[in-house]
Amino acid sequence: MNDSSKKKIAIQLIAQVNEFPPLPAVVNKILQVTSDPQSSLDMLARIVEAEVGLSTAVIKLANSPFFGLSREVSSISHALAVLGMEEVRNMVLAKAMFDTFTSCRRNGERISLLWRHSFFSALAAKTIGERMGRDDSGLFVAGLIHDIGKMVIFFALSNESLTKIYGGNEKLDDSKKEIALLGLNHEDLGRLLVKSWLFPDALQMAVGYHHSPQSAPAHQLYPLVACLADTLALLNDVGLEGEEGASLCLPFLDPPFSDLIAGYGLPLTVSTLKNLHRDVQKSFEQSDDLVSLLSS
Repeated sequence: MNDSSKKKIAIQLIAQVNEFPPLPAVVNKILQVTSDPQSSLDMLARIVEAEVGLSTAVIKLANSPFFGLSREVSSISHALAVLGMEEVRNMVLAKAMFDTFTSCRRNGERISLLWRHSFFSALAAKTIGERMGRDDSGLFVAGLIHDIGKMVIFFALSNESLTKIYGGNEKLDDSKKEIALLGLNHEDLGRLLVKSWLFPDALQMAVGYHHSPQSAPAHQLYPLVACLADTLALLNDVGLEGEEGASLCLPFLDPPFSDLIAGYGLPLTVSTLKNLHRDVQKSFEQSDDLVSLLSS
């Protein structure tokens, strides 16, 4: 494909970002409030409480073993008091992203595979964060949305064009081929999309740099965790043993990745990767309750 054709496709894809189905208005309001240092907990509580379905979902999530505390959360005000503004925002984002994935009907089989990969990555990101001693549900959201740019590509291109990029449905991780054929990749498109949605900077970094976390200009932990979580999800398909599994693992065992991850308190070895993968698989197998909560 010549440069002129690639430029035309790139322009089409960037335009698609602006035409992508918007987030619910209440989510945008919550993002605006939580990004404003002058906002109060009461302001956020009033916005969430005005949406009965959303407030019910947030309270359920706050009481779940996955997101919650040891005490019972009975209201949005209570959730904000014990969890904080950022944690409630992350719950709202997790539900909004679940709804975005599951409501898409275009290229349904690819979307279903992408959802499965993204959800596994979210569970992996949470597990990695816990191993680092970080109780941050934003990492779960980072794993969930890291490949959101592929949704833009799926919306914009025909199935025939997608097959040229990705081959069969089982291969959705070829960022280099996206650049070769489209002039940009899903990281570029995803970052544009979540920036337009006013997502926090840390999540923008996770989406925009999960294939090159060492290049992230800020919040490097998020793209680093998203990168490792993405790999653990891919390993779930190909397995830890064999040449393909080894090729996925090796970058994390050598500099610069190994040094970056060790700097956040998680030195990686083959044994550590196997244990992480085992724990995430177990979490994935037991995730029905979480999916039920997010879909309520």
